[in-house]
Amino acid sequence: MSGRITREDGYRSMHVMNGRIVDSVLTLSGDTLLSGQATGSVIVPGPFTLKLNGSVMGDLTVQENGSAIVHGLIAGTLVNCGGTVAVFGTVGSVRTERGTTSVSPSAVITSTD
Repeated sequence: MSGRITREDGYRSMHVMNGRIVDSVLTLSGDTLLSGQATGSVIVPGPFTLKLNGSVMGDLTVQENGSAIVHGLIAGTLVNCGGTVAVFGTVGSVRTERGTTSVSPSAVITSTD
């Protein structure tokens, strides 16, 4: 199930994804709130933002000028390739190639790779 949050205050609207999204690789095409489960990997290209309250069972890759706010679960690796990332939830592992990645003290990183 999906929909769109429409904003009337000048900010961009956000696509809402609920339920189970079965896709080997999901590439976002706009700002997205993911409250469901993506069974594969997710790619966030710039200039889009992902707000993750649900789960990604594969990897999450944030490309140049993209951004992600992670309150949910990433079972695989969170890879920052030039974006802005904030982690508050649970992540398998974090790799920052470029960009800014902040990890909250309350976040859980399950792998020490």
